[in-house]
Parts: sequence; structure tokens; C-alpha cells
Amino acid sequence: MRCHNPEISNFARSSPPQTNKLNRRSSSNFPKCHALGKRTNVYETLTLLNFPATIEEDSVSAVVDEVWSLQYRAAGPICGSAGPFTPLATAPTSIAPAFTHAVLFRYGEQRLLESFMSNPRIKDMLDISAPKTARTVVTLSFSSIIPNELEAIFRRGSEWDEGYEMAVALKLHPGSSEEDAMEFLNLTQQLATSSAYGAVQAGAGKCASLVTHGSADSSSSTDPSTEIAPDYMLLVRFQTKEQLLAFVQCPAVGAALEGDERSPIKALWAGSLVITPSDNSTTKPHYAKPL
Repeated sequence: MRCHNPEISNFARSSPPQTNKLNRRSSSNFPKCHALGKRTNVYETLTLLNFPATIEEDSVSAVVDEVWSLQYRAAGPICGSAGPFTPLATAPTSIAPAFTHAVLFRYGEQRLLESFMSNPRIKDMLDISAPKTARTVVTLSFSSIIPNELEAIFRRGSEWDEGYEMAVALKLHPGSSEEDAMEFLNLTQQLATSSAYGAVQAGAGKCASLVTHGSADSSSSTDPSTEIAPDYMLLVRFQTKEQLLAFVQCPAVGAALEGDERSPIKALWAGSLVITPSDNSTTKPHYAKPL
């Protein structure tokens, strides 16, 4: 639902994050906006890949294409996106993603997600084939609450042809409650889809699991999933880079990205899945230049 409250526009044009004005109650950190309309749960998997800089671009593209094409090898996904996964400009370097590419799939039910991920064809690609080229391959599974409309659920329409998918992995701050976190996420979604920022869609929910595929990097003594597994995920889709950058710089979002303790949640990592148009499918991966 769009919000036309002029207070939102003033908020959007404010200076970079003023975290000294924050407190633990999220509602006081956001301008007033219309409540979100009827919502529904969907389920997502975000497969993150880290390719060494020495790997040729054609080899990288081939692997990402293969992972993206898994949606046609087994039942489950209802739509998907793939491409480079780049750091958010102006966000702290400490939360820059340790991955170079990502593949996002959406499912209508949790059981379909689980069935897809346990399919032998899918496991063979993610556990055996992809790790031969990529240094690290992990899949994050989470729920997301989005508008209860067919176009929104299936990501249909010209506004989905290209854009930037902001993905933020969030951890609950010590002393904060789940209620605080969900209030923050709800208000963040309202803000993102307001007329000030114009997001195509904003969804958020709890993280269910994070799985490391194949063997962990032999140079590391720890499983990467232990360091990047979040409590919550926030996904926001923008049509333009300018919309994304403006949203990243708004005070409440900026505070979460910076890890301000007065925000109920903090970012573990954050990035943008860059999606460019395809002649054949809005979900086909193309490799745009990073932000």
C-alpha cells in the first residue's frame, strides 16, 4: 500500500542516519504511515555463492545459470531471480556480504521448499557441482510476509523486469524482544513501500535455517554459517538504484545497518541482488555491473 503522508517525504530527505535520536521503541523512530493491507506468508531460499576472483566470468555465469535453472528440474519454486550480489553503497563495510552472487527462489508453502531442497537433483548441484567452482555455497531459508495479491506473490508485471533486491540479514540485539523486532520490520516495510521510497515490494520474516553446501573452505577452521546465520531476513525490491540508496540512508534503516544498540535489531550482512531485463524471462540471470 502506498503512503502519501508528507511527513514521510520530509523524513526521506533528512540527513544521514541520526542514531542519537533513536530509542528501543521502533514506532517512535518512524514517521506515521498507513498500515499495510492484507498480507500472506510465502517462503524463500537465498542461495549465496562466493567465487574466487581468479575464476573466469564465463565459468561463474555457467554455475549461476545452473543453480537458477534448478527451478525447472523439480517442483517447488513459483518464481526466482539471480545475479551479482553486491555491497550496499554507503553501508558500513563491516556488513558487506562475503558472497559475489545469489539466487532467490520463492515457494507457496513450507513443505514445497523442504521437498525441493531435499530432491536428489537439487542436492547434487548444490552439494557437489557448484562447490567445485565456488569457494562457498550456502542456502538460507526463511519466511516472508507480503501483500496477499497474485501479482505480488508471483512477482508479475513490468516493474519486476529489472531492479535491485535489497537483502538484509538481521540479528536481535541483546535486551530486545521478538515483539520489538517484528514491530521494526513491519514499520520498515511500510516505509519502504511509501511514496518516499517507492519499493515494488517489501517482505520480512524469521530465518528457518542456513545450510553450508559441500565442504567448507579448507583455509577456514569454522563453518561460515555460524557467522552469518540471522534471526530475521528483510527483502526489499526497488526498480532503481536511486530508490535503494535513498532507503539505505534513511535514519531508522541506517541505524540497523550500523548496529546502533538503540535499534532492536542489527545487520549481520547486507547486499543487493542486481537484476537486469531478459528477453525470455523476468527471472533469467544477467550480469549487470555492480553498484
